[in-house]
Amino acid sequence: AGESGDPEALRYTKMNYPIVPSDMWISSRGHHFPVMELMDREKALIKNGKYKDYDKVIFSWDSTKQNGVRWEIDMLAEPFYEFPYSSSMSKIDGAITIYQHPDIFSTAGEIPHDMFFFVLDPYVQDNVEAGGSLGAFYGFGNPKYSGIFNGGSMICSYIGKHPNGRDGFYENVEKILAYYGNNPRSLWYESNQGESVRGYFIRRNKVQLLALTPTRERGNSIYEKKTLSYGIPVYGDKLEMIGDASDYLLQQIMYNQKEVRFVETLQDIFLIRQLIAFELKKSKNFDAVSAFILAPFVMKELRHVQL
Repeated sequence: AGESGDPEALRYTKMNYPIVPSDMWISSRGHHFPVMELMDREKALIKNGKYKDYDKVIFSWDSTKQNGVRWEIDMLAEPFYEFPYSSSMSKIDGAITIYQHPDIFSTAGEIPHDMFFFVLDPYVQDNVEAGGSLGAFYGFGNPKYSGIFNGGSMICSYIGKHPNGRDGFYENVEKILAYYGNNPRSLWYESNQGESVRGYFIRRNKVQLLALTPTRERGNSIYEKKTLSYGIPVYGDKLEMIGDASDYLLQQIMYNQKEVRFVETLQDIFLIRQLIAFELKKSKNFDAVSAFILAPFVMKELRHVQL
């Protein structure tokens, strides 16, 4: 079914002959993710407005601060909470949201160079008035450190469309990476429309922050290629990546010294609502989902590197 070239053939085969947990959530109605658990998490966040409690921040360059950036609360932030988002919003800049500041990871000393990784689904159209897709960016703790810190959990998000275009959006991404320690090879992005990402970080002389195109998880080679390439090409693998992401939502992780399912730690209600509404063939932009499904793939690639 996977070789047929028709995503629906694989979808119906998985639905009728489930092998892994995520297959159970595939249906003719398009439920690729564990909807009941996601709805429970949505309710938990809505209770007492918990989803609004996380820090929405503005970053600015400051050479006197560690890693050269400082942050302050963004009093004018308009984060994306509803999906589809309302056309009545006064701006679609979005907001940088911090769920776990890096200082909570440094209690045992210096933060390891591979403590964090980040995923990005870039947008193509700069014109704010043109609508279209949003930029979607998430940060995670490396599952390698789940026994010490909240490895495998989400640490930050940035959803929006910058008024200064893609370079403005990428500068905010650059600042977030700096805030979390400029981990080398930590930014993973969808390369299908990501040339502008690569170009920006080359101009900033920070190409070392970009993760190399995966060579292990997809079985290309156990050795790095001599010609460096960046980003994750997403073509026919998308349905498999969706399945991996669905499985990860139900995976047990250590979070605040407790073992819980990842979905129970998810803080971004905009992502949760996109996951609930997601349908593969719909024309809507599911930018947050497109970014999120990169994360479990990256975790698998990181495990190969660590072996």
